[in-house]
Amino acid sequence: MTVKERLEEIKNNETLFSLLNGTTWLNDLNWLIEQAEQVQKLKEERSKWKGKHSILKRKYKSLQQKVNKRWRYNRAVKNESRANKAVLEDFREQNNRYRESIERAINEGVTIEDCNEAVDHIYGILGEALEEAEWTEIQK
Repeated sequence: MTVKERLEEIKNNETLFSLLNGTTWLNDLNWLIEQAEQVQKLKEERSKWKGKHSILKRKYKSLQQKVNKRWRYNRAVKNESRANKAVLEDFREQNNRYRESIERAINEGVTIEDCNEAVDHIYGILGEALEEAEWTEIQK
């Protein structure tokens, strides 16, 4: 028999109430019944909250996992971004060296009157720039 059923049985027990009628025990019994009913309501409410708590706890863990996953992804992207910036800076430096070599080759080549000698001089300057770039790559 459940507590709720037992409580109903006590409330419906006319013999018990007729025996206690006119005594302070009747007031005490009524008060105890009210307290027992209140306890039952609180237990039911607690049970509902417990279920909601379990659901919220699972959702919290799921969100926490998603946040951790996103944090790791963001960290990886940040690291990759740093690496890309370094590579980009290397390309910019190499591009500037090539630009300077091309400008030097054009400027110096224009001053040479013999066309074949000018072409050889330009090739020499550009060849040096390319060899220097290869040497720089090997050192890295």
